[in-house]
Amino acid sequence: MKRIQKCKGLLAMLLTAIIAVSALLPAAAAEPNTPKEEVVYVSLNADGSVKEIYVVNIFDLDEDGQIIDYGRYESLRNMTTTDEIGYLDNTVTIDAKAGKLYYEGKLKETVMPWSISIRYFMDGTEYPAEQLAGRSGALKITVQVSRNPECEGEFFENYALQASLTLDADRCRNISAPEATVANAGGKKQLTYTVLPGMGADVEICADVEDFETDGFSLNGIPLKLGLEFDGDTVTEGVAELSDALAELETGAATLGDGCSSLEDGAAELQTGAAALDSGIMELHQGIEQMRTALSALDRASSALTEGSTEFRTALVRLQSALGGVSLSAQDLSALSEASSSIKKAIAELADGASALEQNVSWEQYQALLLQNGLDPDALRQNNTAAANDLRQQADELRKQLAALQSAGQDVSALEAQIAQLENTAELLLANNAAMNGTQSYLSSVQQSLGTLSDGAERLQAGYAAFDAQMSELISALLTLSERLGALSEALNALAAEYAKLDSGLNEYTDGVSALADGYRQISDGAARLLDGSSALKLGSDRLYEGITQLSGGTDELKNGASAIREETSGMSEEIDEKLGTLLNGLSGDASEVSSFVSAQNENVKSVQFVIKTEGIHPAEPEKAPEEEPAKLSFWQKLLKLFGLYHED
Repeated sequence: MKRIQKCKGLLAMLLTAIIAVSALLPAAAAEPNTPKEEVVYVSLNADGSVKEIYVVNIFDLDEDGQIIDYGRYESLRNMTTTDEIGYLDNTVTIDAKAGKLYYEGKLKETVMPWSISIRYFMDGTEYPAEQLAGRSGALKITVQVSRNPECEGEFFENYALQASLTLDADRCRNISAPEATVANAGGKKQLTYTVLPGMGADVEICADVEDFETDGFSLNGIPLKLGLEFDGDTVTEGVAELSDALAELETGAATLGDGCSSLEDGAAELQTGAAALDSGIMELHQGIEQMRTALSALDRASSALTEGSTEFRTALVRLQSALGGVSLSAQDLSALSEASSSIKKAIAELADGASALEQNVSWEQYQALLLQNGLDPDALRQNNTAAANDLRQQADELRKQLAALQSAGQDVSALEAQIAQLENTAELLLANNAAMNGTQSYLSSVQQSLGTLSDGAERLQAGYAAFDAQMSELISALLTLSERLGALSEALNALAAEYAKLDSGLNEYTDGVSALADGYRQISDGAARLLDGSSALKLGSDRLYEGITQLSGGTDELKNGASAIREETSGMSEEIDEKLGTLLNGLSGDASEVSSFVSAQNENVKSVQFVIKTEGIHPAEPEKAPEEEPAKLSFWQKLLKLFGLYHED
């Protein structure tokens, strides 16, 4: 006993010494983090404010080992395996196998590099997003993107944002998005915006909407590398070549000026001769036009004469054809009478059939047929209802047992399956009742419709009987008319034959007048084309003289301008080099070094990507009415119900 106490004392002294030595040792430096990629998922409210931020950290291990990572997380989740994640003092440790591993962390801070403000207006009035769903009218959405001063790092300067919004083309029309790239995606319009590194955005989207809703904005933040290279030497060489070309242009302009003086004298002589020629041709054209006018008047009178004769002859021919095409034979009229009688008989048969259907198609007939075959629908429905209620009661009792077994930590899978089977059986019994109720309702509706059909058939039968009587009177009148049309057709044929001879003589006279007018018309057209050509020649000579005069004055301006440009561009190569280099560097951003968004302690980060999404705007779903709980039955009521002997009052 004394030996045991002595061992305990030595052990206590040893532990005290170990603790004291540990306190004297310097604190260990933080280990470097494992190389990784970060995908930052930002959930925004509909107005652009940040709701929460999750980061998915991606590792690719060549061999088994421990992952070390840093970050201020609110919660962690292993997305690859079920292994636990160690987390202490903002340090994450995971014992991982070789290969890919993903873990998700919810950040404590909700700060991202961009400040986003989204506002919604309907018919000029601003609304919160939750009040916009389902509204109709003139919609306007404004989006402002700027740098968030609360976010550390260079993400705003080095990352580009690609934002997109999808609108339903059936709900949104007259879409106006001036700065967006618009694409069709099925029955939707996708609006896409690109915000360059270091730049903000201020856009406006307008549309006429009906029952408005949308899934919201989707944004992706990625490092932008345009791959633009700027060669200052090439610009310097280009400016030097421009200066040499301007010197040659100055010399050529002086030579051109000398030639323009000689050309201007010749153009003046051409202008005078073209004016004299145009005056003579105009007098010739006026004389020809007077003769052409007289012949055209005669030709127009002849045309009116022949057209009137032709119209009269055509009318006679049409009248002949109309009378010749009228055929009212006794045989055709007899066939018409027989057809009407057949229709009258068919309508009577239709009325008889509709009446028979009305008497034989009903729920009572169907129920009687089932009873003849040993099945009572009313009793079956009552039994189904009773059995379904009993099965649900049994399921409720088993569910109470299930809760007790779950609290005791026992396996309840078999009991859950039994409960599901009882509830499914109850649903099938009630569905059978619903099917019979639907059959009764359908047959009752059909019987009512058959009554309407039978009444309509009887009215049709009575109406057609009256029509058939009138048809008999019409056939008798047509037989009398057929005899009179024959005599009229013979007289009209004789008149048409005589008028054909008169019409032929009129056409021979008018053809001669028309031929003379056509011949002189060709002469007149030629004179008009000659006059047009002469006028064009005069106009062209005037323009040529004016152009040469302007060219002569312009050569001096060209010479002086080339000299001035050469002097102004003498020292611009250095200025172009500096300004273009600054502009291209600003557009492409600096993605050479990747910084962690999560923690500055993470120095081995290969890439960081932002996936940003606003919540959608959708109408709220209607609330479901609570189901009524079935009445609880006693043991004896359950027993009677099991055998179909219990009925609820």
